[in-house]
Amino acid sequence: MGRIKVLPVNPRYPEDTFWSGTGALKMVGKKTSIPPLGLLTAMSMFPQEHFEVMPLADLNARELRDDEIRSADIVATSAMTVQSESLEEIISRVRALGKRVISGGPHSSTYWEKDIGRDGLTSAVGEGEVVAPEIVKDLIAGRKLRQAYLPEQCSTEGLDVDKFLRPDLKHAPIPRWDLINPKDYYSMAVQFSRGCPRECDFCDIVKLFGKNPRAKTPMQMLGEFDALRKIDWKGQVFIVDDNFIGNKLAVRAFLPKAVSWQQNRKYPFVLYTEASMELGDREHRDILNQMAPAGFDQVFVGIESLDADVIAEMGKRQNRNDFGSVYDLQLRRTREMQRAGLEVTSGFIVGYDNDKPTVFQELFKFIQEAGIPVAMAGLLGAPKGTPLYKRLEAQGRLKEQTRGDNTHGLELNFVPKMDEDFLVKGYVQMIDDLFKSKNYYERCRVLNDNRGEVKAKRALDYSALRAVANVLYQNFVRKPDAQFMKHLAKTAVSNPDAVPEVFAQAVKFYHFRNITSDLVRARGYQQHTDTLYEQAVHKIEGLKQEAGHGVQHARELANRTLHDAEVRLKGLTGSARAKAEPFYQGLKDKLHKYLH
Repeated sequence: MGRIKVLPVNPRYPEDTFWSGTGALKMVGKKTSIPPLGLLTAMSMFPQEHFEVMPLADLNARELRDDEIRSADIVATSAMTVQSESLEEIISRVRALGKRVISGGPHSSTYWEKDIGRDGLTSAVGEGEVVAPEIVKDLIAGRKLRQAYLPEQCSTEGLDVDKFLRPDLKHAPIPRWDLINPKDYYSMAVQFSRGCPRECDFCDIVKLFGKNPRAKTPMQMLGEFDALRKIDWKGQVFIVDDNFIGNKLAVRAFLPKAVSWQQNRKYPFVLYTEASMELGDREHRDILNQMAPAGFDQVFVGIESLDADVIAEMGKRQNRNDFGSVYDLQLRRTREMQRAGLEVTSGFIVGYDNDKPTVFQELFKFIQEAGIPVAMAGLLGAPKGTPLYKRLEAQGRLKEQTRGDNTHGLELNFVPKMDEDFLVKGYVQMIDDLFKSKNYYERCRVLNDNRGEVKAKRALDYSALRAVANVLYQNFVRKPDAQFMKHLAKTAVSNPDAVPEVFAQAVKFYHFRNITSDLVRARGYQQHTDTLYEQAVHKIEGLKQEAGHGVQHARELANRTLHDAEVRLKGLTGSARAKAEPFYQGLKDKLHKYLH
């Protein structure tokens, strides 16, 4: 009997998300941003003497072919909730061709119960080091796969696990980098730890990975760096931890080794990660001061809110300040990280019950003053399994499951306390202001003025040269931008070493401005359909008062209204049209309901 053929498939991300980087990727000549680390790691758990793992089909880089599916014995996939629409398409295609899907990752681990009873689908729930060996054993033995593999139903013999069956990361293998084409990607990925000691009520990380962060050893991490070097990777590497400093002892052991590794190899990697705002506190200065020498140039942090009442509501104790304002605390922490050589990017949330009507102006003011060019501001979403979800469910305020992307979207999956139209209007205005050229480049200047020395330098390769050419064409020829020109000129005079950063900032801005413009147009279309409905109802009510006008005339008026809305919808392009289509359908449904 030959080896079992496994086809790994990475579902597509929506093109219009904050992190998709669609426009920016085109400027640097890359197909997609980052490979699916979890899926590639899981593929290392299928022993090669029994399994032939086929090259990754990453739907963000290329199409999935039917002949690939037919030639495989099993299709393996992993998804976050934001990829769920693409995941469903993959499952349907694979099942239609008579093959079985093994689906893992955060989405399947959260929603596996709804898939019980679907033929041809197996859910791998939880962490791969626990469930994958059980799946492998059943496949090798020729046994029918279960509908779901749960950690509590799997053998942990030979594994070090805690009482929640979460594995020690010494069991985590190096991902199968041989399954990808590195040239397709802007960045590579490495995981240092899983879990977070904090329990913010909107976050599902504790549910997925626990409160006790488990970390890899320094030697494991350097081994993963070496593995990336073997595929000739040079450039961006995302350390994908949800809180890099969750296990501070492990971080303190790792960073000196990373510094030596990078220095001895002349900094082949530019590292970035995510951490809690405590990184900017005095007691963690030893960690912070080693990050730039280790090659870090950016950190994403969760500021979320500047309102003490909201912070208490979301259970974000690490962001409270008992001796002054939250605003001053977060500004000081941001400055500490910037002075250490890091660009601070951050998440912000609006929509909590304790938010004041002034929340939009206050967040905008802080983001500008702090110099945070990449501000991920989003409407609050309630993921399943979080304390927020359970609270809203108990209050009867949930409307639907979250789609997994709370930025640059207009739908809430719950009923907010603040008037929803006011909330959405204020949110759209805030991000439109944030990603106006003048405001964005002002934040870049604040960052560059406050930023300390950056150790890792961006490689001057084909992608970088292409980006420079595209930025110059975009900002000097196609659509001249005086704000970019001003930023470039000032930087060239005052800090020439930071000029490459100016071009990197322009590439990011191109993406953020595009998706923001699309959102603004979609919001305008939503308001247009609301107005059309009100006008149509008013006219139809008037017809009822006139003799000789019946149902037929009302229907004709409704059809003209829908025609007007359809013409305007067709005038939208890209993600603006995709975002606006539900509002057209909503208008259609409301008119139908009104007439009947």
